[in-house]
Amino acid sequence: MLFLTPLKTVCYNPLAYMKRNKGFTIIELCVVIMLMTAIAVVLVPFIKETRRKACAVECLSNIQKIGLTLRSYALTHEGAAPKDLAVLWNEGYIDKESVFDCPLSGHKGTAKEPDYIYDPNSDFTKPENIPVFYDKPGNHRDKSVNVLYSNGDIEHQIDSTGAEK
Repeated sequence: MLFLTPLKTVCYNPLAYMKRNKGFTIIELCVVIMLMTAIAVVLVPFIKETRRKACAVECLSNIQKIGLTLRSYALTHEGAAPKDLAVLWNEGYIDKESVFDCPLSGHKGTAKEPDYIYDPNSDFTKPENIPVFYDKPGNHRDKSVNVLYSNGDIEHQIDSTGAEK
C-alpha cells in the first residue's frame, strides 16, 4: 500500500528573510543609486535656473538700493549728484560694498570698480525721466540690462540682437 504524505507548503516570508540577512543586496543598491541619479538629472537644470533668477533679482535689488542712495545724496547736497559711486561708499551712504557687485557678472564689483555704469551728470531735480544708472554690457547672459531712471523707476530691457541699449 502506498502511503501518501501531505506535501509541505513553502511560504515566502519577507520578514524572515530580512531577519536572516541584515544588509542590502547589490541589486538593491544599484536600484537606489539609479533612482538618485535620475532624480539629480531631472532637478539640476531647475536648480541652476532658479539660482540664475535669484541672482537677477539680487541685481535688481542692488540697483534699487543704489538708486535710493543716489536720490538721498542728491537731496542732501541740493540736487547735486556724486561725481562717482565711490563717494556713496566713502561718505557712508551705503554700508555694504557688495551692493556694487552684480552677481551675474564674472567680475567682483567694488565701490571703485562697480559692475554698473553711472552718469555723474544726472540731475535729480528735473522732471525728465532720464537713464542714470545701468548694468555694464555683458553682466547678464541674455544680453539684457537693468536701467535706473532719474525718477527711481527700474526697467529690465532685453536686447535680442546683443547690441547695447
